[in-house]
Parts: sequence; structure tokens; C-alpha cells
Amino acid sequence: MKSRVLPLLFVVLVTSLLLSACGAPAAVAWPGITPVQDTAYIAYMGQVFAIRTSDGGMLWKFPEQAVGAGMYAAPAVSDDLLAVGDYNNKLHAVNPKTGSGLWEFGEAKARYIASPLILGDTVYAPNADGHLYAINRQGTLVWKFEAGQALWSQPISDGKVIYQASLGHHLYALDPQTGNLNWSVDLGGALVSTPHLDENGVIYAGTLANEVVAVDSASGKILWKTNVASGVWSSPVIKDGTLFLSNIDGMVYALKAADGSLVWKTDIGASVTGSGAITPNGVVFANDKGDVVLLSFEKGEKAWTYTSGLQLYGSPVNIQDHVLVGVTHNDKVLLAFDYSGKETWSFALPK
Repeated sequence: MKSRVLPLLFVVLVTSLLLSACGAPAAVAWPGITPVQDTAYIAYMGQVFAIRTSDGGMLWKFPEQAVGAGMYAAPAVSDDLLAVGDYNNKLHAVNPKTGSGLWEFGEAKARYIASPLILGDTVYAPNADGHLYAINRQGTLVWKFEAGQALWSQPISDGKVIYQASLGHHLYALDPQTGNLNWSVDLGGALVSTPHLDENGVIYAGTLANEVVAVDSASGKILWKTNVASGVWSSPVIKDGTLFLSNIDGMVYALKAADGSLVWKTDIGASVTGSGAITPNGVVFANDKGDVVLLSFEKGEKAWTYTSGLQLYGSPVNIQDHVLVGVTHNDKVLLAFDYSGKETWSFALPK
């Protein structure tokens, strides 16, 4: 049953987001969560919410009345700017302290499925129209790069180069000032999730061609590839030289970052589209069956499982001794757990 049901779920998710990239009205999406110090910023439906992580209290919401088009990608947040895209082709700039709107950028031709990146005085916003837009803090376009295929993943950077993954199988390295291409490499499969860039200058990316790929960020050279049996929607997370990620079949993998060799793999029982969250006690994943699972770093053993019965498609995040998990199609938008797996609070959409 698993081998038939999970690929079907995957097809539904991909088809739904492809339709949303083309402007269709319906889409499967989940809350995007960005943790900053003691606040979680959540984009869901037509609003962004700032939530106090100590108790789940709401600090503000933007806009006051939900926009018709949804907001789902996790906001990008700096000290004085929050940037978030919506499904009506608009990028919004908001004051992260007060929730007041600053400006809108409306030149994109499709929906914002990916999170933007704020670097210095520029917001880098990937769009489903296949362009990466560089926008200054006044909301004016600086440059745009045409990838030719939809961009669903957040850009990453070492401060000197912008790296952007695309559904067109390519990873691009761009000059952040001009948008000029330094190099590109075909990784052999669509890139849905955000790659991980480590301190040694290696980029790790999962593809829908059932592979995890390591790339040298300076040259674009592929260092290694590892097959993980089904498509990867999960962004890799890393601790002490080990990568942790899951495939669409619900198998969590621990791979050696040096060469991609398998350390362990653990089946958590249902499809996973979100990334893991590193905690002091292990790595936390959530699956679409509603389970939140903590796995040990060393052997992938299940330390605890919380069964919510809710639809959990997004990525858990670790903040202020809590793990936060977004919920889809429910009055509750956010669940918070302590490191022992006990639910401590939840946040529901305001009536």
C-alpha cells in the first residue's frame, strides 16, 4: 500500500503547486515558519503572523484583513525588514517589529512559492515565473536573472555569491551586485527544496531524480551523488559532518557529508515533504500522517513520536527550546513541543 499511496500524494502536491505557478486558483500549501530570537513569523493563507514563542500569543498580523491570494512561503526577516511573497504575484515588505506595511513589488508574472533572501540592502526573490528578482530596500528592481524554469527554493549565499536552484535541474551561481552568471550545473533532476551551504564551501541539494548531490560552490563541480530511492523535497540539515534529510517515501537518511555514504536510514511511516530540525537531543521530522518524530543523531532510533492526526507537510523549526510545526487545513496553524515531545501550546487563526 505504501509504495502506491505515497507516490500518488507526491503527484498531487507537485501538480497542485505547478498549477499555482501557472495562476490556477487552487493549491496545496502549508504554513511557512521563520524563527527569529523569541518570535516566529508565519505566512499562511492571506496573512503573516508574528507569534511569541514562549506561549503562542500573537504580536501582530499583516495585513489586518487577509488578502485574497494566499501567503505560504516562509518570510525572510532582518532587523528592520520582513519580506514575503503571495500567490497574487506580489512581494510585500513589512516592518517586523510593528507589522506595518512598507512597500509592494508587483513586477513578477507568477506566484511566490519560494522564500526570499535578504542580504545587505537587497531582497532576492525567486518566483515561479522563472526569474530571480533583486530588489532594493525601497522596493525598486535592481536586476533580474532568467532561469527559464520555475524557482521554488530560497536562494542561499556565502555573502559573496548567490546560489539559486531551479525546477529546470540547474543550480546557478550569481554575482549578487549584477546578477551575472558565474557558473551553472545540471544536477539531473528538479530542485524543489533549498540547498544547504556549509562552512567549507560545499552545497548539498536533494533532487526529484532520487538523489542527494554535493557541489563545490567555487567551481560548480559535482563532488558526489547518492541515490535515496525516491524524490527529495526535504532540504538537508547538517550536524557534525552528517547530513539529515528525508525522501517522499518517508525514509529519513543520515549521510556522511564528506562522501555521501550512508550512516543510517529510518522509516518514519509516511511521506515527508519538510526538512528536519536539529535539536540538542536529535533531529525532528514531521510526516503527512500527522506524526512528529525525534530521531537520535547516532543511529536514527526513535526517541519519541507525537501523533497529532493532522496534516503536517512543512518543516519543523527549532527556537527557544521549542520545536514548532505548521499545520495544514485546520483551525490550528502551529503546534509547539518541548524537547521531550510534549505539546506546550498551539496557535489558531484569529476569528
